[in-house]
Amino acid sequence: MARIDATRREVAPGYWVTAPSLEGDVEAHPAAPGGTRAPTIEQPTEALVDALDAADMREVQLLEVRARTTRPGGPTRGAPPAEAADTVMLEVPDLGDTVGQVVMAVHPGGAVTWHPPADQSSLGGPTRGAGATTTFRIRLPEAGTTPTTDPDADGDTQRGLLGLAGSTLLKVFVFPLLRDAAGRAVQSLAGKWEASKRPPRLRWYGPGADRADGADVDGEGLARLREGRGLLLVHGTFSTAVAGFGQLPRDLLGDLHHAYGGRVVALEHPSMSISPVDNVAWLSERLGDGPALDLDVLTHSRGGLVGRVLAGQAGPVPGVKVGTLVYGATPNHGTPLADPDHVGTYLDRLTSLLNLFPGGPSDVVRVVLEALMTAVKATVTGGIATLPGISAMAPEGEWLAGVRSAPDSTVVHRAIAADYEPTGALEVAFKHRVKDAIVDRVMGPIANDLVVPTIGVSGTDDDPDAIVADPLVFAPEDGVHHSSIFAQPRTHAALREWLTGA
Repeated sequence: MARIDATRREVAPGYWVTAPSLEGDVEAHPAAPGGTRAPTIEQPTEALVDALDAADMREVQLLEVRARTTRPGGPTRGAPPAEAADTVMLEVPDLGDTVGQVVMAVHPGGAVTWHPPADQSSLGGPTRGAGATTTFRIRLPEAGTTPTTDPDADGDTQRGLLGLAGSTLLKVFVFPLLRDAAGRAVQSLAGKWEASKRPPRLRWYGPGADRADGADVDGEGLARLREGRGLLLVHGTFSTAVAGFGQLPRDLLGDLHHAYGGRVVALEHPSMSISPVDNVAWLSERLGDGPALDLDVLTHSRGGLVGRVLAGQAGPVPGVKVGTLVYGATPNHGTPLADPDHVGTYLDRLTSLLNLFPGGPSDVVRVVLEALMTAVKATVTGGIATLPGISAMAPEGEWLAGVRSAPDSTVVHRAIAADYEPTGALEVAFKHRVKDAIVDRVMGPIANDLVVPTIGVSGTDDDPDAIVADPLVFAPEDGVHHSSIFAQPRTHAALREWLTGA
């Protein structure tokens, strides 16, 4: 165990820590061997271990930090003044141009923040060669806000991906840093991963075994879909159909299947490396020639932007006629978390939500985590905000501006949104001063579901960009966040009314 303060100290071979305005201690622990579930101080779940393994991310160092007091001090060299009071500077061995490094910080209460390298040797060490270092800046909880235990609102302390007491864990991961022939890493990394793990598919989605992995819709299936109105499910960023809609109860899915004559399908699609227009272009090509499909569309998050393209708001789409379009927590007016300066916080918030509320069985959580890990690696290799699927959600981005025309009057638009106020461990996790607090400054006083501004899902009656006049909106006392809207009985009742007429 080593002291942590303004003095630069080696806390493990090749690992140095400096905290100009903090006092406490740091203890190095053996890193968990890759692909194993050996118990460590943070007790990672099977879903997290499998996701890291699949993403080819290997833990090389684990540090436990306990900062007991905050002291007045000068600004950290190279750090913004606002971060000086609660920032730990971690220097790790530089591994060259072929290995990427990232730090996962797991804070008391369960918040998770990801930290790409800040720069090379910002504390004055060598920049390359023997003894070269890479520097990370990690913000710790404000003194006095660190809990000693982390029960959530229900008193359940074992639901998350990681479990810890009153310390911040710094986990250093390495991964191969591959670039294409033109030297690009971000597009290549995300595109290759999605081509392998998230290829576009149109598949059956039912209340039985095909809910998890239904067969692809073949030519005979397309003919069946054209026999009457069908229902298309479109998931959000980093997700899959079963991860996005797996909280819908079996009896509701049965009712939907009955109402649509079994014509319920899901669009599995890449959500990072291509835009919503490209998602729809693939579907249109897949449908081929023939009578247009008559579809209602149920969406979650970014999937609603795909739904808007299907409904013709970015230009005519051959082969599809949309009747009812349901937006579930869709960033119709964008989300500040997709802006280039804040997209890292987007990843932090989604990982934190998964840590505290996994929201499904291990295999479902793993597929979302693996996509998040790929996005994290993209931030290290050049910035996930440059990916078309992410930048489409930026409020002032070019893509979203192109679909802000008035909705087609022939389409019935419905919306589900939430205004969420964290409670229990989530309140502690999101309200202490770590990187996630940026969300409060980005969104300001605007109500939001932790990811998307509440009013941005539907707009308002006096807003020329308004989309839905009478949305279903969950109030703060309902305790509904971005990833839990499809678990709510009121949502189920609304979907029955909107989609089955019941």
